[in-house]
This record gives sequence, C-alpha cells and structure tokens, in this order.
Amino acid sequence: MSKITKIEVQKNNHERFNIYIDNEFAIGISIDT
Repeated sequence: MSKITKIEVQKNNHERFNIYIDNEFAIGISIDT
C-alpha cells in the first residue's frame, strides 16, 4: 500500500504544494484543492 511521505510548498509558487508518494514526486496541487 502506498502512502504520502512528504508534502512541501513549491519553490516558485507558494500557493501550490508538491505531494510525494513513497518518496517519489506524484503531483502538484493548488492550495484551493
């Protein structure tokens, strides 16, 4: 089963976050999501 291992604010857009699953980048999402 996969799990979220990290959530970080994007460097160039502080209203978006990067989501990592099993230590691998999965998706970038907006703060409004």
